[in-house]
Amino acid sequence: MMWLQENSAAIQAVSTVVLVVVTIIYVYFTRSLANEAREQAEAAKNQAEAAKEALNRAESDRRYSCLLQAQLALGMQLEKLLHIQRGHLERHRNDPDRHMRLGTFYTSMTDLRIDFSGMIFVAEGDDGFALLQTMYLAEQGYITATTSLAGFNSRIEMQTPAGANNKGTVDSEAGETAVRDSATATDLKEFVDDLYRSVDTAVDSVREAIGDLTSVTRRLYPKRKAHHFDALPKT
Repeated sequence: MMWLQENSAAIQAVSTVVLVVVTIIYVYFTRSLANEAREQAEAAKNQAEAAKEALNRAESDRRYSCLLQAQLALGMQLEKLLHIQRGHLERHRNDPDRHMRLGTFYTSMTDLRIDFSGMIFVAEGDDGFALLQTMYLAEQGYITATTSLAGFNSRIEMQTPAGANNKGTVDSEAGETAVRDSATATDLKEFVDDLYRSVDTAVDSVREAIGDLTSVTRRLYPKRKAHHFDALPKT
């Protein structure tokens, strides 16, 4: 007891030194843990930002691909319509009896349609809904025109008897004529007039849709070098 009393000051000094050392060690490890946690948090933040940037790039690429796919679809539709218009309809356009002279016409180009499910993002921009509507109506016009041509082909084939060609003449030995009486001719004339109108309207609407879509694509992706389908000049 006497020893403790006599050495209390020394004991207190040693205790103080030990406490200081422990405190220093505690502060050191606390700061080390805090720094490590901060570095981990920063790394996690950087990883999250990198992942977000990668997702944004992937979404941007997907959207650009959808725009190009739509341009390609409309471009092929326009080519097919022009093939029908210039390669078949133009030769009889000004003939008052074109419904009697126009023959069957078949195209072999494969249809390509717009993937509207991947184009919804366009509606987010200014006038985006109007662009989607223009594209939709253009494609519907294309469908109407090509369906009308297919209907016309079937009609001519059904009206032309065996031995007759599609212009109303027949094998002289058969002694028959194509069944085109006045009522049938009048009905056929209306059908052919609708065919001309549907093709001409579709050509204009698809051409307009291509122009609008190309403008939007270039505005959204001005630095992209991929080919854009431009509207073909009118002739």
